[in-house]
Amino acid sequence: MLLSIGIAFLTTPVFSTAPVALVSHVSAILNTAQQVAGAVGTATLITIMFAVTTASGVAAGSTAAFGAAAIVATGGSRSPWRPRSSPAAPH
Repeated sequence: MLLSIGIAFLTTPVFSTAPVALVSHVSAILNTAQQVAGAVGTATLITIMFAVTTASGVAAGSTAAFGAAAIVATGGSRSPWRPRSSPAAPH
């Protein structure tokens, strides 16, 4: 649910500011970015899990991977990036 809300906040400004002729290209770029981010995120968490598992056991590896995912998830929600607001018109 939270992921869906986040994606909506990302894609709405991107699609609303893109020219109509380029909307299909914007959609393709966003889809590719989601796929790459998902693959990199999964690979990173598996690497963390494997590294900790070999040293401390499966339970510790799983806990470390879920902890890393929680840190990334909360960090993303507190990101300093904000969409630019349009400048105020001079009076």
